[in-house]
Amino acid sequence: VVGANMDDDLGSDSGSAYIFVRTGSAWTQQAKLTASDGSAMDYFGEVVALSGDTAVVGARLDDDHGESSGSAYFFVRSGTGWNQAYKATAGDAAAGQLFGTAVAIDGPTAAIGANDALLFTALSLGVIFACADVERGFLLARATTGGVIVLPMDAPGVSRAAPGGREARR
Repeated sequence: VVGANMDDDLGSDSGSAYIFVRTGSAWTQQAKLTASDGSAMDYFGEVVALSGDTAVVGARLDDDHGESSGSAYFFVRSGTGWNQAYKATAGDAAAGQLFGTAVAIDGPTAAIGANDALLFTALSLGVIFACADVERGFLLARATTGGVIVLPMDAPGVSRAAPGGREARR
């Protein structure tokens, strides 16, 4: 997966990501990914990660919960097609948080980084939101300097996007 955060398909610097597959010694483009709700200056694709049939794409400047609150999108391969499965935002999303600054995935477990200047400005530390079980939902834990806080899926403030890109807040 290759990110192109300054692609302009959905507005200036809305971003995209490209999936390539190898057959023998040749690489070919299989898909171009864009956010279902992409808009100008989201920087979708600035960071990308791939594990098996799941791609994670960060959009740190997405504005769903205030300017530059950020998000991360999960895409799942079905045959040769790639479909957006979820859009993740921080349960405590706020302007300037830059959720989606870093993304990583290994099997069913993903991690999404955020600047979270509101919480750790003095220490210049980021926050990692640990995600598990991409198929059934995620945003289960939040790592902080004091350890990991495990949140059940139905905890107040835990948010994720339902299939189809609609945000679900419980």
